Amino acid sequence: IFADWALRLHAHYAEAKKAICDWDPELKHWLGCAFTACFCNLGPQTVCIEHQDAANLAYGWCCVTPLGSFDPTRGGHIILWNLGLAIELPALRHFFLPSSSVVHSNVAIHPGETRLSITHYSAGALFQFVDQGMKLAPGISHWNPLQYRMSDGEELYK
Repeated sequence: IFADWALRLHAHYAEAKKAICDWDPELKHWLGCAFTACFCNLGPQTVCIEHQDAANLAYGWCCVTPLGSFDPTRGGHIILWNLGLAIELPALRHFFLPSSSVVHSNVAIHPGETRLSITHYSAGALFQFVDQGMKLAPGISHWNPLQYRMSDGEELYK
């Protein structure tokens, strides 16, 4: 799905992941998935508070997939605060968002319902590491999110 909507961005993720896995063969390579990490929120009523994922790639996406048994018309909506949007998100629907630049959260569900989620993402530091030739740049001992701005990835959306 990622490649269907943002082919160049997906390729950018896949190339960085392949470079890291080639550099360290002990790392596991999930075939067919360009993301390097996932987080499982095991509920039973998963809710995330208003936040943005500043450690993710500024121009990149993450993928949120809700699971469980809940009425998406009554709860579980994803809120994109910067955009003023509340979006119904039923179970097993993938939702891609630029989580580093958009403040987001989700709405609670009702008693007796369950909502879990899986979020796939790639940390921005991995792209920095690849861009620096599989090492930290001289004088940098940590991820520098200011090195990667939204405008840096514009060509990946064309």
